[in-house]
This record gives sequence, structure tokens and C-alpha cells, in this order.
Amino acid sequence: MTGSGAEFFKRVGLAFGLIALLMFVTNAAAIAALRFPDPDDTLRLVQVRDLLAGQGWFDMTQHRINAAHGGVPMHWSRLVDVPIAAVILALRPLLGAGNAEIAALLIVPMLTLAVVLVLIARVAWERLGREQTVLACLMCAMSVPVMTQIRPMRIDHHGWQVAAALLAMNGLMTRHARAGGWISGGALALGLSISLEGLPLTAVFGAIGAWRWLRCGETRLWLVHFAQGLAAVSLASFAATRGFGDVANHCDAIAPVHLAMFVWAALALSGLAVVPRGKPALVIGGFGVVGAGALAIYLGVAPQCRAGSFDMLDPLVRHLWYDQVAEGLPVWRQDWTTALQTVVPPLFGLIALTQLIRRKIGDERIWWQE
Repeated sequence: MTGSGAEFFKRVGLAFGLIALLMFVTNAAAIAALRFPDPDDTLRLVQVRDLLAGQGWFDMTQHRINAAHGGVPMHWSRLVDVPIAAVILALRPLLGAGNAEIAALLIVPMLTLAVVLVLIARVAWERLGREQTVLACLMCAMSVPVMTQIRPMRIDHHGWQVAAALLAMNGLMTRHARAGGWISGGALALGLSISLEGLPLTAVFGAIGAWRWLRCGETRLWLVHFAQGLAAVSLASFAATRGFGDVANHCDAIAPVHLAMFVWAALALSGLAVVPRGKPALVIGGFGVVGAGALAIYLGVAPQCRAGSFDMLDPLVRHLWYDQVAEGLPVWRQDWTTALQTVVPPLFGLIALTQLIRRKIGDERIWWQE
């Protein structure tokens, strides 16, 4: 990062203050009524309450649901519970249990917002200039699909997924292949630990790494370090948050089959790194072997998951619940206002990227292409 660190954080702090004020004003009614944005936020708080009341760290069963049959196993991540529980524990002696929970409902989303803005600002500071940093942060506030996941009372996992994706983007920007690859791979590993929804984005980052390899620039082996970071942090996160008491291959969360795929890719790509420059055919063939091996592991170890993450749901539950969750539906099944908010801003982003690619030269142009 060039320039003064104090100036950087001053600009980010200005943007944060404006956006946070806007978020509290526009959500004032919901805050006053203690109205959660989504039932998952309610259940997340219940899960944290149970953890603080003594439920085991690795026990992810929600015993209040279907209690007669022992509860329902929740494949949610403890990573998301940690900041909520930390705020409650820190403030409970001062505010009491109830008020500490309310404070957590307000503080944790703003903490997520702060992390998101710092990561956005770093990209803008490096690639656009210090004068554009505040504007880049304020543009984030205009992205309704993103802001709905980071508003007050929204304590479920999506905001932290946004942060993980932005951290991975920062790793992509790092000029050192080893550091950048590990940052991006580790960030997406944490995102996947939070929710398997990050798998398509992980594949996109892998594709960018493959393109870098074939381009034979100074970040040629970025993909190797990315795969190593993805595998190592995934293993560590699984051990730290899930443990090895449940090693079944659940289709809707990171499971041993996914860990095996990541380890295979890391080992195979590390071996492929011995191929000298100027041998694109060998590298492409190696990519094919890596992909085929990962697919064989997935279909061979977890064939029940080949139809999708939620294919094993009871048909009635799927109809009444899963097919009605708006945020999981494709854009053509959204109401027109939501569809426009989802589609139009990225179109402006693509137009801006086209202009940046046209105006830049050298490494700057390549990075904007990525």
C-alpha cells in the first residue's frame, strides 16, 4: 500500500461513518422492533445462546427443532458464531444478557462492514488512487444485494462470505505468487467453511490461476500456492470447527470428500510445477488430470451429492422451504425490482472494467482483465 496509512484509514473511516449512519437510519424501525431480517438470523442467535449456555463446540445439533427425535443436525459454521459470542461475553457484565445480545446484533454487522470496506479500499487505493478510495467504498453502499447482507440485525453468514471473497481478491492483487496464492486460497477456504455457496467462486479463482500459469508471467505458479492454501486452511478449519466426530459426507457443507479433492489438487498441482516454461500442452494436460481426479473423488466417494447440495431433502420440505428462499433462487424467479438491483450494477461494473482495460497498459491492464 502506497501513501500514508493514516490517510488511508481516515478515508475508509469517513466512508464507514456515512454508510453506517445510512444503515441505522434506514433500518431504525426494524431495530426498534427487534425484527430480524431473516429467520436464519434468529436461529443463529439461538445457536450462539446454546453455545454460551454450555452446548459443545462441536455439537451442531439444534435440539429445539424436532426435539422428540433428538433435534436436527445443523451444518452451520462456528466461525460465524465467534464474533457474536465474543461481543455478548464482553458486554454482558456491563449491559446484562439481553442488552448484550441486542448490542451484538448491531455491532457484528458493522464490524463486517468495516472489514468489507477496508478490503475494497485497499484495491481502490492500489489500483485507482487515493482520491477514488472513498468513492469506491460509497459505491458498495449502492449495491443493494450486498448491503442487505450487512445491515443491522443481519448476523447470519452471508456478510462474512462477502468479506472472504474480497480478501481473496486482495490476494489476487498481491504481486508475490506465494503470498497472494495463500491469501486467496486461505480466504476462500474460510468462506467455504462458512458455507458451500462459495464453491463456484473458488472455481473461478482457480481458473484465473490457470490462466496466469499459461501466461507464464511472474505469478505463473500462483495456482499452486492457491491450491495449497485452500487445502491447508480447509483442513485446519474443519478440524477446529467441526472436529472428526462426524466424518459423514454431507452434501450441503464442507465434508471429507471436499477435503480430499482439495488435497489431491494441491499435491497434483505441486507436482505439475516441475514442468518447465514453454510447455503449454503439458500444463493443459496436467490441468485435465487434476480436474478428472477431483471429479472421480467426488463421484466415487459421495455419489449421493451428484444431484446437488440439497437433493437429499424431503420433497415436502424442499417445496415448502428451500424452493421459497428468495436469495437462493435464480434472477429470473425474483421480483423485477430485485432482479434489476442484481443485474444492473454489475453491468455498469463491466462497462467500467472495459474502459480501464482499454486505458491501462502492461501489468495494470492484465490485472483489470483478471
